[in-house]
Amino acid sequence: MRIPSFLVRKFYVKGSLRNNPYGLQWEMRNVFAPSTLWDVVSLEIDGRACPLERVILYPPGGAAIRATEVNRHSPLRFDLGTKITVEVEGNPLPVGAHEILLRLRIKEMEEIEFSLEDSI
Repeated sequence: MRIPSFLVRKFYVKGSLRNNPYGLQWEMRNVFAPSTLWDVVSLEIDGRACPLERVILYPPGGAAIRATEVNRHSPLRFDLGTKITVEVEGNPLPVGAHEILLRLRIKEMEEIEFSLEDSI
């Protein structure tokens, strides 16, 4: 299910896309309902696939978890009102606009996809 852009704007923390010493990062805030992340299916930045072993999720108050470690037996709870920081290890992005396409599998809705744009 592709998430409409007006809902993505509520979910994605606008202006949070930035380079860091390890690569890049952004934040997502759950403003909809408690959910359970079962799988990070894929991540593309500017049309290029990112290896999921380089994607790290930072839940509030919890230990960092690699996207490849999230599954039905080890899900990631995403409670209402909380933020998760997503970090991608690797090269930083150049200054300018960038598009992120993220596909997730969550217990409550199965597979969802959202696309967002932001600038560094």
